[in-house]
Amino acid sequence: RNTCYASQKNTEQNMGASHSVYMANSSGQDIYVMASLNPDWAIADFIIDIALLFSGVEEIKAGVSAADLPATLSSLKDLFDFLKIAAQVLLGTAAAGSRPADAALALLDAFKKTAVKIPDQDYKDVHSDNFLNYLNADGVASVAGAETVSVMVLSGDAKQLAMWNSGSDASWIATDYKRVVRSKYGTIWHQDPAAGTVIWPDIYKKFPWGNGNDQLTAGNTYIISIRDTDKVFVADEMRWLRVKHYDAKNQAQYWRCTDDSSDKVGFLNAGTQYFLGRDVYQNLACYAPEQNAWERLTLTALLAGGYRLSAHIDDRICPTLLANDSEGEYMRVVAESSTVIGLQVV
Repeated sequence: RNTCYASQKNTEQNMGASHSVYMANSSGQDIYVMASLNPDWAIADFIIDIALLFSGVEEIKAGVSAADLPATLSSLKDLFDFLKIAAQVLLGTAAAGSRPADAALALLDAFKKTAVKIPDQDYKDVHSDNFLNYLNADGVASVAGAETVSVMVLSGDAKQLAMWNSGSDASWIATDYKRVVRSKYGTIWHQDPAAGTVIWPDIYKKFPWGNGNDQLTAGNTYIISIRDTDKVFVADEMRWLRVKHYDAKNQAQYWRCTDDSSDKVGFLNAGTQYFLGRDVYQNLACYAPEQNAWERLTLTALLAGGYRLSAHIDDRICPTLLANDSEGEYMRVVAESSTVIGLQVV
């Protein structure tokens, strides 16, 4: 015990000075972790035993009929999509073909053999050569020297999967409450959710998994949807608010409910860390780092189910309406609206 404690103390003292991304596991089960340069990095060119993953992917493609299967395995993003479908098939929530269970198990087993296993209450340095032993020399050199890396974490029971980008000096903890959170700088086990939180959802659930009537509670994280559809609020890279089809790997579709000093409701985006609010054109947007007057929202429960979402304009409370332009669907602040919003707690 004393040796382990000393080792951890030495590690924590060196964390800020080294080019390291530590992943600690406090989830109550094993986790399997893989890092790459970015989601689109051609991992097929760098993984040593890519044939094992290719074999698992071919099993899925032959045994499962799902419209959202990638055409091939070339990037970490492709692997994420294949794993998500495998987990859904195994748990009976995705379209299946002739031998779905065997196909799903083959891919999940291949991933677990390729990725790095971190037992519960253990931790590893994602940037270290020992961790990156699934990559060839060129792959190790690329990832080990990168300022940011993409990290993918699969739970041992294959029910939870997440992928996100991490800075070279950020460390993380996989928790037992469906989140991967930042460690306090210079430590391994001290959680600091305010510094960074990644939603680690149950990937076997197909959206929407509820009726959209979940209770609004500050501190909870939600998916905000157009009720009874799979269309959800997403903060895009231009800080606009778009309405798109649910995508389990997109952190920009998760919103943490907040309230300000006046008890007005707000929503902080998990991917961008900006608040949902209105812009000067009276559209919903996501560009404010703090919850101010334009980020104050009202949700009114409807008798038939769901909510009406309204924005505050001076002394008025104005509803929002689903609209469409050349870039896709978005939300406008209007005088009257029939758009019904669903809230799904994560």
